[in-house]
Amino acid sequence: SDTLLICNMTNSEMKFRRDFSKENKTNLISSHYFDVSLYTETNTIKAHKLTLAEGSPWFHKLFQSGENTKDRDVVLFGVSDKVVQATIDIIYGKEIIFPYKEKQRLTWFLNKLGVKWCDKETLDDAVTSPSCSLDPAPSGSNPQTSEMEPPKTLKLKSTEKQLDGSKEPAQQSKTEDPKSSENQLGQIEEEEQNKARQNEFYEILDKFTETNAEELAKISHMLIGEDGKPDRRYKCLNCEKSSNFFTQAQRHNLEHKHNELSFARETLKKAELERVNDALSVAKIEKAIGKVERKSLIRALRRINENLHKHLENLDALEKSKLPSNLVRKCKDFSKLLLETTAKVDKVLNKLDE
Repeated sequence: SDTLLICNMTNSEMKFRRDFSKENKTNLISSHYFDVSLYTETNTIKAHKLTLAEGSPWFHKLFQSGENTKDRDVVLFGVSDKVVQATIDIIYGKEIIFPYKEKQRLTWFLNKLGVKWCDKETLDDAVTSPSCSLDPAPSGSNPQTSEMEPPKTLKLKSTEKQLDGSKEPAQQSKTEDPKSSENQLGQIEEEEQNKARQNEFYEILDKFTETNAEELAKISHMLIGEDGKPDRRYKCLNCEKSSNFFTQAQRHNLEHKHNELSFARETLKKAELERVNDALSVAKIEKAIGKVERKSLIRALRRINENLHKHLENLDALEKSKLPSNLVRKCKDFSKLLLETTAKVDKVLNKLDE
């Protein structure tokens, strides 16, 4: 049995108390009665509609407005997995530890859902804190009832080190500038709106995009989940990132290709930049003939020549690798310029030998 029966023989009273030693078993049974799925951008969280409705007016209104079905799906795009999971944990009465620097996002989401919560460090100030205050008990009810149901608590931790290098969180002021908080909340809401507009944008593009298996292979992605389901994703085969839309996956694949070619672009950039600087140096050395010691000028020119030949070898090797046609043309153009500059160096060296 999950209930202990305690008998007090002196006054013939009986008290009932839950047997918390079987709490793990209760949690295991509870998982069999999940009736709502919360979909974030990369995760799925199972929960109970009753628990969510009791802890959040937003969920309560949502479930009342929908059809009276057994199971329900809720898609929460634009909110990080960490924030959603922490919010659900708080609704379920758990005490959580959350990075202090991400506090604003979590508290914004908690307030949006109407979840009563309180920072554990300021729990003693719950009576005077607006975010920790409880709804007043209705007239005629037992005033002790509300005292037995404190707001959900969360413990914040700072992930930033102090100036002295210690890991102890820097002491934060409990009073925040209202204007600063409003600005931060405004930024978060703006980000959420931008995210919604972006999803709408990708959704429109996907309607006019081929998304068959052949096209998926071209962008190195695979489809996960069933068509029309909230957990449908395009998973990249080169990394762990998943995209909600095919067009979004295409852009992600282009990022991979760009990163693969970043070395080639950097090599071309460095070769041309140093060639231009060397060409300017050669022109200055030519003007210095007869004014500066001859051996010093020869040493400087030979050093420039070595640098130019080094870049010629790098571009030659790059041209032989598998590159897009536009980068191959760049290799040839830059190599031609390097040869012209080395010819200029040789001409000035010949002047010094005369």
